[in-house]
Amino acid sequence: MDVVGPTESVVVFMMGPDPDDGFLAMVQTQDDHAVQRAWQKLAAEHNIRAEQVTAVVAEWQPSAADAAFIEQTFGEVDLSYLFDRPAADGWAAAFAAARAALQAEIERRDADPTTMM
Repeated sequence: MDVVGPTESVVVFMMGPDPDDGFLAMVQTQDDHAVQRAWQKLAAEHNIRAEQVTAVVAEWQPSAADAAFIEQTFGEVDLSYLFDRPAADGWAAAFAAARAALQAEIERRDADPTTMM
């Protein structure tokens, strides 16, 4: 299995403790307003409200603009992400590191399918 390029990533708005209790959106990784755009789309499509969100989970650390949006919109919800957001000139190296980390995880899982991420 090969890793898909990290220029698109996932943001999940959790609605409770069960991993299935959330809404997922694909976003452009480098978009400084990716979380905000994802929320606006999901809220309109699924008639969900900000006070229902218990956590925001992202592949990449939100931008400063998105971090402010998260705090203003959802309050002090849990925020987690896999990869640190690089400086504007560091995306190529960050994407390469993310690809390597994801590929290593896939290979580890393929070698031992009983393990979970």
